[in-house]
Amino acid sequence: MKRRWIVPVGLAVGASTLLSVPAAEAASWGAQSSSGVKYETCTSARSYKNVAYVTCIQHSSGFNKARVVIRVSVSAKRSVKGNPYLRVIGRSHNVSAPSCSGTLAKGAKKQCATAWLNATRIVQFGEGTIWISGSRRPGIRVRGMHFWGKKQENAEKYCGPASVQAAIHTMKGSAPSQSTLAGKLKTNTYGFTPPNKLAPALNAYKPSAIASYHLYDFGSTGQSTEYAFRQLWRSVESGNPVVYLVDPSKLPWSSASGTRVRHYIELHGYSAVQDTVDSNVTGGWKVDRFQAFDPASGSVHNITPIQLLNASVASDYIDDDMVFAAK
Repeated sequence: MKRRWIVPVGLAVGASTLLSVPAAEAASWGAQSSSGVKYETCTSARSYKNVAYVTCIQHSSGFNKARVVIRVSVSAKRSVKGNPYLRVIGRSHNVSAPSCSGTLAKGAKKQCATAWLNATRIVQFGEGTIWISGSRRPGIRVRGMHFWGKKQENAEKYCGPASVQAAIHTMKGSAPSQSTLAGKLKTNTYGFTPPNKLAPALNAYKPSAIASYHLYDFGSTGQSTEYAFRQLWRSVESGNPVVYLVDPSKLPWSSASGTRVRHYIELHGYSAVQDTVDSNVTGGWKVDRFQAFDPASGSVHNITPIQLLNASVASDYIDDDMVFAAK
């Protein structure tokens, strides 16, 4: 079966590249804790000289607060320094940027965390930098949003309205009902949501400051999957949720054994690490995981690019892989 990717074109540079980073505040390595954490998206574990480390963006229940955490596990005595950084764009441009340093004993499991910041201003920008025995390791980036999502109200056919509702509410702070969106999307007319109806619906209700959503098919021009993931990354990077079409039985959290239908989910966060190979064509950032909302269960999950690619394999009824993101 011929693989075709439908993707958007480029977006603006992420806001964090335009903002100055303040001097880090002195802090101490603390015991690892998940207190107050409901959701988190972390980079894959990396290691250097017997120190394993990850950087995560964590959210409280309701996504009302956020923080960035660097977690380390030390299997040999090492000097370790960590600088997590979090900025929540808003009226006051809240920032937290501690610096934790010290010699950690063998077997130590520690974390360096920013303060919990109010995350009601839609998008959060995080970074993580770590030095091990004086060697600075590749940078780590995380993104999150003040997410809002509601389980689909019709279990058979409202994944499209629920995903669009989640995207609009996350961007705008309010959204039409799922039944209203089902009318806009012609979901009840067809018994499913036609892909060509999503971009017009998103554009009808999105904030005016957000670039228009589009559906693009680059299959005939031979665009690669890496280019498609670049568009996912750039959309989330700019604070614009992505609606994505998948085979629900191939989602990593699904217990279904197989399906002949498609399903919409919404992507609203990611974690990434600096990588000179740049396999995701994201300007030196390789995406580890996306944060995804599944309207079938009304729950939030993490999914890797490979898992997302596997879940987007075409069904018997629809022969395209579809991405709806802001231009």
